[in-house]
Amino acid sequence: MLILAIDLGKAKSLACWYQSDDATHEFRTVRTCPSDFHTLLTDRPIDRVVIEICDAAGWIVDLCRTLGIPVQVANTNQQAWRWKNVKNKCDRSDGLKLARLSAMDQLALVHVPVKTVREWRSLILYRHKLIDRRTAVRNAIHSILVAQGKAIPGRRSVWSDDAMSKLRSLAQPLDECSTMQDLWRGHLQMELEQLDELCRRIVELDQKLDGIGAASPAWARVCRSWWWR
Repeated sequence: MLILAIDLGKAKSLACWYQSDDATHEFRTVRTCPSDFHTLLTDRPIDRVVIEICDAAGWIVDLCRTLGIPVQVANTNQQAWRWKNVKNKCDRSDGLKLARLSAMDQLALVHVPVKTVREWRSLILYRHKLIDRRTAVRNAIHSILVAQGKAIPGRRSVWSDDAMSKLRSLAQPLDECSTMQDLWRGHLQMELEQLDELCRRIVELDQKLDGIGAASPAWARVCRSWWWR
């Protein structure tokens, strides 16, 4: 079996052709881009491509599927990838080890969904990140108010329309803060502007995800399973 194991890098990757029958192997460095990988994958008949899971794994798997080449995506967090007693670790040793583990069927594999599924999952995960950012900004606003002895009691009610109006009345554009004592008002203004922008982005994402769900009940069920992860 001829295995093509690729140690992926952001700009360049190292390819290792490994013949499982006699353990012979050779290496080649290529750019990590679709055109170079297409040339690499069609260079000679291969029985299997092996890569590790990373940001670039999706489009590489798509390319392999288009060319009809079996592909394995390895989870490099598994026990076999721990290099506690390995000296002279390098890209070549990584690529060769990847090929050997694949030949012995000792890799923990990761399923890579089709592109459409990856894209909406990415959008949902991005929404979660925006929620985290919004929470961080809200915590910063709380800290500003507490430092000025103006903490607003309550939790959810703090972000009601009435409460936000009161917060905006305390804020002031930073370039209009004429005294050192008013600088906190400028800080508050900047945080409120960030909060408004994040809220708009979250609403925009919600509308898009709701639209996807409305167009396909099956997608809606999957979205709900991911929504609160």
